[in-house]
Amino acid sequence: MARKTAATLPLAGEAEWLAQVREVRHPLDPSHPLRVSHRRITSGPRLPQPAIPYPERHPYCEFNFAIEGSGEVFIGMEKVMRKAGHLGLIGPGIPHYGTIVNYPNYGIVVHFLPILLFEMSPNDGARILARFTASQPISRRIIRLPRALRAKFAAQFKSIAHEFDHPKFGSELSMRTRLMDTLVALIQWEESVGKALPYQPVSSNWGRIEKILDFIYHHYTEPLYIEQIAREVGLSSKGLNRLFRGTFGMSCINYLGAYRISHATSLLSQPGVRVTEVSAAVGFETLSHFNSAFRRSKGMSPSEYIRSQAKA
Repeated sequence: MARKTAATLPLAGEAEWLAQVREVRHPLDPSHPLRVSHRRITSGPRLPQPAIPYPERHPYCEFNFAIEGSGEVFIGMEKVMRKAGHLGLIGPGIPHYGTIVNYPNYGIVVHFLPILLFEMSPNDGARILARFTASQPISRRIIRLPRALRAKFAAQFKSIAHEFDHPKFGSELSMRTRLMDTLVALIQWEESVGKALPYQPVSSNWGRIEKILDFIYHHYTEPLYIEQIAREVGLSSKGLNRLFRGTFGMSCINYLGAYRISHATSLLSQPGVRVTEVSAAVGFETLSHFNSAFRRSKGMSPSEYIRSQAKA
């Protein structure tokens, strides 16, 4: 099949990966809102091969950089050929997948909670968040930077990965600072070359969004209802859903569910754990609800997931 820079995929065939999308587990919380993963693959089975174990989505922002190698990236119903020097931005709830086309292949991925951006000024933070969550083609999510920026971004991503792998006093602050510096540099470059996404300055809703996320992160272990979250921020249920979907591109209840399941998968990976304990620990009121939500997300029951982890 001929490769294209970007193309819309058919509803069958290559797009069947969408039916295999799973929620991934990254134990992020307000005290640890950032996580880094990276690996350099020098050889492997006949190409192409998956760059990640299975198609995924998550309730976080993903910022990644390809340092070596090439492959195809699938996001929603689109695909693009990705090479070294390409930057990737994927928002919460967006299904994505990738394959490796040649070796060696090395990329660095930073996952972070959207609440991290609330440390910035409202307009700056909201503008960066919109860069991840706005509806946009894959050509705006996978970006080839100019040579000068490629070197700068590669150095920043490598520094973040090193700090994550070798934590010391001040590492958390250093990682956050480098991440924000890199995101700001991206927006500034896009502005300078006329590639900035259309953007409307935020209003007082930014404060409400921060309160919503903060409330979810600190109360997800309890039974939560949309009406309850809406009251906390002075909105109606409809107003809350409209605000949340407009900001993150997904409903508040879907974000809450994804956040709970991501923590559940982390707990289920621990030895000697019981499904009933995990169900209660992440805020599900009944075991049957937890089992069905987990199966929809992971394609297997919690008990099957425990057994799969024991074999890994």
